[in-house]
Amino acid sequence: MNEAPLSILSIEGAGDVALELNSLSKSHNMAGWRIGWVAGNKNYVDAVLRVKSNMDSGMFLGLQQAAVESLKNGSDWFTQLNDIYKNRKVAAIQILERLGCTFSKINLVCLSGLKRPIRLKM
Repeated sequence: MNEAPLSILSIEGAGDVALELNSLSKSHNMAGWRIGWVAGNKNYVDAVLRVKSNMDSGMFLGLQQAAVESLKNGSDWFTQLNDIYKNRKVAAIQILERLGCTFSKINLVCLSGLKRPIRLKM
C-alpha cells in the first residue's frame, strides 16, 4: 500500500553492493506460497541461487505457473486489492485506538510494532 515505493537499486551505486528481495505474498494475495524474487548484481544473484539450489529441489510447477499468471494482472486488480487492505487498516486503527494502544499509523502493516496499554492484561 505504499503509494511511492522505492527500490534500493534505484540509489546510485546500490546495484554494486545490494540485493533486493521481495515476495508475491501480500502484493499478489499469495501468502504462504513462498514465491519471491531477488534482483541485483549478477554475481550476487548467482551466489544466492547457488546456495538455494543446495537447499531445496525447486517449487511445484503449478505454483510457478500461478505466479506467472498473477504477474499479468493489470493495475485495476492492484487498486481493488489495495482498497481492501486500506479498509482493513482503517478498521484496525479504529479498534487499536479504542483499546488505547500505541502504534505508528504510517508503519502499521502488521501488529509487530504495537504497544498495548498497561490496563490490558495478557
